[in-house]
Amino acid sequence: MLLQRDFVGTRYRIQIYLLLLDSLGRARNQVWKDVDGVLTCDPNIYSHAKTVPDLTFEEVTELAYFGAQVLHPQLMIPAREGDITVRVENSYNCKALGTLITRQRDINKVVLTSIVLKSNVTMLDIVSTRMLGIFYI
Repeated sequence: MLLQRDFVGTRYRIQIYLLLLDSLGRARNQVWKDVDGVLTCDPNIYSHAKTVPDLTFEEVTELAYFGAQVLHPQLMIPAREGDITVRVENSYNCKALGTLITRQRDINKVVLTSIVLKSNVTMLDIVSTRMLGIFYI
């Protein structure tokens, strides 16, 4: 299934599709795009963007909300609720590994996931197993 984020009807079709997968008991879904998966940043701004191999539903939702163009943030709701693994792959480059989106991931594999630019918004989200609930301001 090829998707374009800017086409409003696609969002609802994909939500219905993911809900259908959940009701049928399917645990995996592939989303085919024109990029190699979720990238570390916008390749139109920085040409050396790399594919992020693993992300969680929360991370993808947050990246999409703040401007990442791969998926719409609401698409992850039925996937997260049904625990449906989603793999974002490139329809033009079948050899690319893509991005695997799951409930949890090993945070030691990838330190920095992505950078998204949004006008007048500055936010830094740090997750570390060494912090163990300690917050500094």
